[in-house]
Amino acid sequence: MRPLLAGFLNVIKFDIITERRPEVVWRRVRGFIFVSYVADHPPLHIHVRDEKGREIGRFDIEHQRPMDDFQLTVKLRRALEEAGYLRGRRTN
Repeated sequence: MRPLLAGFLNVIKFDIITERRPEVVWRRVRGFIFVSYVADHPPLHIHVRDEKGREIGRFDIEHQRPMDDFQLTVKLRRALEEAGYLRGRRTN
């Protein structure tokens, strides 16, 4: 585990935490950690980690789908919706 993340996991107390570098935003919701980098490559996406800081994959916010090979479980889907990264289903 990277030293930065190891220290970070010990001090999480809020939903949204901005690291010392303003270009990185960490958000923890329902046991998942969502990391976004301001100057990251397109498409607009977040890096998804589990509660232990292990990388799960990247989620494409623009196209609303995983960029890597991982499944959107019910728990992860709810966390993405709660964090504002996944739009809710349309009911017509």
